[in-house]
Amino acid sequence: MIWECFWGGATKKFKVGCGGVEKSWEGSGGGGGGGGGARSIFREPLKARIEEMFERGWLEEAKALLSKWGPSAPGIQSMGYREIVPHLNGEYDLTKTKELILSAHMAYVKRQRTWFKAL
Repeated sequence: MIWECFWGGATKKFKVGCGGVEKSWEGSGGGGGGGGGARSIFREPLKARIEEMFERGWLEEAKALLSKWGPSAPGIQSMGYREIVPHLNGEYDLTKTKELILSAHMAYVKRQRTWFKAL
């Protein structure tokens, strides 16, 4: 996934690309409530990236890290892994785990956008 940020004069322009598809927006408009507008352009690329990571063995990697370092290791506490651990412990099914990972990433996107708006 490609994340690029550009500033030109008073206009902030953010550009996102995933799999050769790029979308961009300018200024602060369109990101209102309900996940619509500018913020919604992140949802599908993030979902695709999460699926790709699972296809490439993210669960197996998480199992190996968990067995080697334990649940309190800093890497296991990072975004994505901290949602996988309850799945490995049987608390959630894989669909719910992927939803939790997406939700955590969308919250991170929101924090980043808030930070960039302050610039």
